[in-house]
Amino acid sequence: MAFRSLAIMPNHWQQRHKLPSKINRMSLTSTGVARSKKVAYKGGGSGALKDPEALIRMTEAVVKAVDLPVTVKTRTGWDHETRIIVQLARELESIGIKALTVHGRTRAQMYKGEADWDIIGQVKQAVDIPVIGNGDIKCGDDVRRAFDDYQVDAVMIGRAAIGKPWLFREVKNSLTGEAADAGLSYHERLDAIKAHYLDSVAYKQDERIATLEMRKHFSAYFKGFPGAGKMRAALMQASSVKEVMSVFAALQQTA
Repeated sequence: MAFRSLAIMPNHWQQRHKLPSKINRMSLTSTGVARSKKVAYKGGGSGALKDPEALIRMTEAVVKAVDLPVTVKTRTGWDHETRIIVQLARELESIGIKALTVHGRTRAQMYKGEADWDIIGQVKQAVDIPVIGNGDIKCGDDVRRAFDDYQVDAVMIGRAAIGKPWLFREVKNSLTGEAADAGLSYHERLDAIKAHYLDSVAYKQDERIATLEMRKHFSAYFKGFPGAGKMRAALMQASSVKEVMSVFAALQQTA
């Protein structure tokens, strides 16, 4: 279970968010990483980084209000001049959170530039709770580097897995010393995205919504392949299972 930090006072939080005091096999995560302008400029999400004292008070109120392990995911700061994550990590640990995930960019960076793993490593050295590193993890070597050079307890993979869900297999192979994955052929990618799409339709139980939500995946699966632009254009126009499967059938024949 996760909640996005909101610009409200701790006593109001308990009144407005009546969480059950006991939920089995779950944890509660406060996300201070949300980059949406609408959320951030109201002091929620990553906007809470502009008022760390309020962030601490709110998180402490959550820790005291529930019997769940509370974790936090956040960025390094609001901008380069206010990268407060090391001290913030110490304070969050002191109020009882059980783990901290750090995305190695500031809110001002959005997803531009490179994630700062040096500061993630500093966070790991500053606290005793588990630290999960996030940002620019694109392959197995990146994961090994995160563990070996920065001593994080775990990594979180985000955007790199869009269009490449077999990335997790590549990471596993890298960590276990197995042979490097040669990657998927065109037809293997086509089979993978077809299975992904049909699973999404079954899960959503609404083919139109599932089809619209899959568009970013359609684009990513074929990135770098010859004729990828035409493939994406055809799939972007489809809005039903019948139309998508028709495009898949045509792609299968032309490859």
